[in-house]
Amino acid sequence: SLRGSRNGSTIRCEGGSLVIVASRGGRSRPPVSGPHAMDSLRLYRRLAILLLILVLTAGVFSVAGAVKDAQPVHYVWTAPTEGSPVVFYRVQLSRNDGEFAVIDSAPTTSYTLAVEWGDKYVIRVAGVDAADRQGPYSIPSEPYTPEIPPPSDP
Repeated sequence: SLRGSRNGSTIRCEGGSLVIVASRGGRSRPPVSGPHAMDSLRLYRRLAILLLILVLTAGVFSVAGAVKDAQPVHYVWTAPTEGSPVVFYRVQLSRNDGEFAVIDSAPTTSYTLAVEWGDKYVIRVAGVDAADRQGPYSIPSEPYTPEIPPPSDP
């Protein structure tokens, strides 16, 4: 006899036919036997297979996501010493040798960028004053390509 662990269902063989007894919340339901028992058994099998596929799929996506994600990278620069005071900085990013594009603004002289393993990142910044006038962009940062770390101890 098989016993379900979630809802207390029992599947057993009596006299050559399958009997499925389902109980929920301490209440027993009448046993199902004969041809309906086979239909119920098929349904249980399909549900079990579907559940197994969902669990395995979630595990694969979880592992794939963990492999693609990397730690954030923190960039720091110095404020300009000449010209009008900077109110914020425009942050541009070049990913995998692509064109620079504005991705964000930073109110201070630092910025944290979420990166992915294996991609190459270069940023540059430009100060913007209270009149929304932008200064020149900085020299680009050194290229950074995060690598997947080796496996840890099991």
